[in-house]
Amino acid sequence: MGASPQMVDWDEDGDKDLLVGEYDGHVHYFQNIGTATNPVLHAMGHLQAGGVDIDVSQLAIPVVNDWDEDGRKDLIVGNDLANIKVFMNTGTNARPVLAASYNLVTNPAITQIKNAPDIGDLNGDGLKDLVFGWWQGTVVYYPNSGTNAAPVFNEVHTLTALGTVIDPNDPSGGWTHLELNDWDEDGDLDLLYGEWSGTIYVHLNVTGDVTAAVTPVNPPIVIPHSGGSFSFNVSAHNEAANPAHVHVWTMMRLEPSGPWMGPYLNASATVASGATISRTRTQNVPGSLEPGTYTYQVRIGDYPNDIWYQSGFTFAISPVGDGPWVGNFDNYGESFDDLTIDNPVSTPDNFVVSGVYPNPFNPSTVIRFNLPNAALVQLDVFDTNGRLVRAQHAAPLQAGEHNITFDGAGLPSGVYTYKLTAGEQAASGKMVLMK
Repeated sequence: MGASPQMVDWDEDGDKDLLVGEYDGHVHYFQNIGTATNPVLHAMGHLQAGGVDIDVSQLAIPVVNDWDEDGRKDLIVGNDLANIKVFMNTGTNARPVLAASYNLVTNPAITQIKNAPDIGDLNGDGLKDLVFGWWQGTVVYYPNSGTNAAPVFNEVHTLTALGTVIDPNDPSGGWTHLELNDWDEDGDLDLLYGEWSGTIYVHLNVTGDVTAAVTPVNPPIVIPHSGGSFSFNVSAHNEAANPAHVHVWTMMRLEPSGPWMGPYLNASATVASGATISRTRTQNVPGSLEPGTYTYQVRIGDYPNDIWYQSGFTFAISPVGDGPWVGNFDNYGESFDDLTIDNPVSTPDNFVVSGVYPNPFNPSTVIRFNLPNAALVQLDVFDTNGRLVRAQHAAPLQAGEHNITFDGAGLPSGVYTYKLTAGEQAASGKMVLMK
């Protein structure tokens, strides 16, 4: 019951062996003692780690990958618990020796139980990403922002199929056991998954087929200290064979690492195969922003986090320059005849922290909050003695919903108090660092 196979040349003898994840949490190894064309499988018992049988509680789902890029295959196992376990190979490829497991670190932390992972470069940036399905049927995607030898998964998306969330077809349940595979042999990884209903689906990867571009009018752009505006052209093009339902939105940030602010333009539409949408817009820049170099970026995908393609340009805000004061981020210009312009970020009535997750945390957590008006936001963290242990630089944010990531690396376990200040208002609460 619940057998999860993985074909791999485990003993490096030139033919495929079989690893089977079992419902009881073990991973069974069947060695091919025949040939590649005439396999004969011999049961070799459970794989071990640290000298004992691997046991991940329930529903072991194995994936083989050279996790640390040392040339040796490692083992990654999904399970019934809300984690994914990594077993590093301290032996050789021909004779793997697995060390005791550790939980794969993601931010935000994995919360999905009964997860079925796979590893592969889904977005075409040369880095291996983490994708997994779980029993409710949706597909979770963590892009890698680190390196192949040291992956970092610090953002999460729910995978969509041209803007529609991948979800179970059977209303009574789901179960998405998936595989990343270049199904159409076009050089990128596609998604295959099976559901509880018994159906197997294929979603072809159209990353790069749906593109966007944003170009400034009359560059270079220098905004005076009192604020101003600039015009730009934004376009979206669909090279995929099928229509694509997309969101197009614009963001900006102070370089090199200021928080992203926006959206300013936010539009949604179904773009026909081969079609291009292009419009000229104007963006206001308020005088309240800090002088410096900013990036203005258009994103296309499934708003707000599933970004399929992005393009941008830079502009500058001068520390000098008088003129009419600009106090808003208004975006206006040519309407999108086949797009509905909207702003899904509602403006809250009060400044309030809407959540801290995870809590307890290790080593980082995300503080979510609502701003009724644009303001400078500062995060201060204190220990139980009231001593300031961390202070994050104030950043200008517009009205709407936001989040700040607090990294507790280097701090001891314990209870901490955060104070979030936005202009003249402040909110505070407790959070627990547990290592």
